[in-house]
Amino acid sequence: MARKPPEISVTDEVDNPSEERSSESLPVEKRRPLGIGQWLSIMNSAEYQLINPGTSIISDKELAQHNSAENMWMALPQDGRLCVFDVTKFAQYHPGGFDVLLQNSGTDASEAYRLAHSYVNVNMIGKLRKGFLRRSQFGRSALPNQLLPSMARAHLQTKESRKPNWRWTVQNEEAVELTIRFPQFQTVAHTMSWIDGLRSLVVWHAPSSQSSTSDARGLLIIRTLLEGAYHRIVFRILPSLLPLPSSLRLSTVESESTPDVTGNVMVTKHVQLSLEMKFAKQSDHDVPLLTSKHVPSIGSVLTDGIVATHCEPDLDDDESFITCRVMESHRLDKSRYRFIRLCWSSETAWMPVPLGHHVILRVRHENGHWISRPYTPIGDNPFFTSHSSYRATDLCLLVKVYPDGQLSPRIDRLQCGDLVQISLPAGQIPVNFLTHMEQSPYVVIPQPFAYSAVFMLAAGSGITPMLRVIDAVLLYDILRHPLQKSQLSTVHLIWFERTEDDFVLVQELNELRARFPNRFALLLVPSETKSESLDGIFTKGMISEAICRQGLLNLNLNDQDPYILDTRALWLVCGPSEFHEAVVRIAQRWAVPEQCIIQFKG
Repeated sequence: MARKPPEISVTDEVDNPSEERSSESLPVEKRRPLGIGQWLSIMNSAEYQLINPGTSIISDKELAQHNSAENMWMALPQDGRLCVFDVTKFAQYHPGGFDVLLQNSGTDASEAYRLAHSYVNVNMIGKLRKGFLRRSQFGRSALPNQLLPSMARAHLQTKESRKPNWRWTVQNEEAVELTIRFPQFQTVAHTMSWIDGLRSLVVWHAPSSQSSTSDARGLLIIRTLLEGAYHRIVFRILPSLLPLPSSLRLSTVESESTPDVTGNVMVTKHVQLSLEMKFAKQSDHDVPLLTSKHVPSIGSVLTDGIVATHCEPDLDDDESFITCRVMESHRLDKSRYRFIRLCWSSETAWMPVPLGHHVILRVRHENGHWISRPYTPIGDNPFFTSHSSYRATDLCLLVKVYPDGQLSPRIDRLQCGDLVQISLPAGQIPVNFLTHMEQSPYVVIPQPFAYSAVFMLAAGSGITPMLRVIDAVLLYDILRHPLQKSQLSTVHLIWFERTEDDFVLVQELNELRARFPNRFALLLVPSETKSESLDGIFTKGMISEAICRQGLLNLNLNDQDPYILDTRALWLVCGPSEFHEAVVRIAQRWAVPEQCIIQFKG
């Protein structure tokens, strides 16, 4: 009977430390790893030190017989030889979980070990060696590091081929660097900009002050927005290490292939994420600490996998939220909108928010329950006096206050110094939607041009995601094509509200229109008005083809043909669901390609 192909994926469910169930009582696949820290204690025990590694020659047939939860052997490379280890005892300490080892038991697990980029040094189980593997004739003629047909490389990569590899290296006597390398096709293809710097975040939940020093492990969450999914990895970091969230960096690195028969070498660009962790001081802990000369592990892994972007944070999951302090809070003009600036410590999180993505703000109700609502951050400079800088330790929100609302009146009462909580960013919009046209749910192919026009249609508070885009396009010129720097995108904003008094930042938007007369078109559309006639940028009405044509074609352009028929025009839509449906119907009648319509839904 054919063996089931081993799987090396790790569950996306974060271990819940509040559960009181014993790991011994759980099913094999649900056992909680005891962790490397306890295994290190076993390694230092006198009993373990007396174990002599075996030197027997073991056949692949004999190896295959040891494939149960009570008797797990596997072959792994060590010092240039293929060794067989009895990992039965070690399995309960394995950071990746008991089931990962069980799925690969009885086989040559070299390839699974390599693909997972193991976080366990083979030398840590050196004394568990039973002997050395002697390959059968089939094994010698097969692919390298293969034993059974089910271990063929193609089968191993089908499920987790998009999963990045990670490792850690000792930088110096004070720090360790954790690096995550992503496959080329799922990130940046050519060059990186500040937009790509918004892809990654790190959150550090330090151990509770009530935790015993021997078990003082904090939770480290690192998440990167790919194209159509997140890569999420969660560690329980050893108390000997202290992550530095502000050191998080995304960069491109080059690697060279092995020379072919002609001597040619292929150079490949990869995207790499790096995070620094410093060694804790001995005086801070009672447990033995790691040193720069001995770093066999950085901790245990709770999650390492690909997560769909449509997965919203669980409101009751404290690990998905960070605590922020209100640094600024005031009404804009005399409108219904409140501007608030939230800030958090760089020692807690480095959390930029991608364009078009939102966070969930929650506050505690008097009855003890959470009240929450998603909000899309705006730039840190809502008055457009300069380009908003790269922010990773604060964000700004523009909240429309509804007198009968549950949350917005509470936000309206926030004062400087108050504390609130926000979630990790969420959203399904590609991080580089302004410069790349989406071709499929998971792959974004770079285009040899920038969008020639950005059409924005907002209703009510749907203006909020548009503000950062206006800032980025007009003030930062990120859409400028590197080969045609004189060709800049135009921005056309149509904003619908109930009355003229409901609009906010009117003066600032009008001044921006004056600064960019040939690039920024503005049309404000109230459905109700006190005056019979409206001048300038106002016009009474509701969403319709006539209003769209008026707002989208009101620049003095030499070409009178509508941009809207050009695939180089990007449509951005945000508002109630009925508003989205109306805009999409108009776009379809105008033959706008589906991939050129981005709908913000938060």
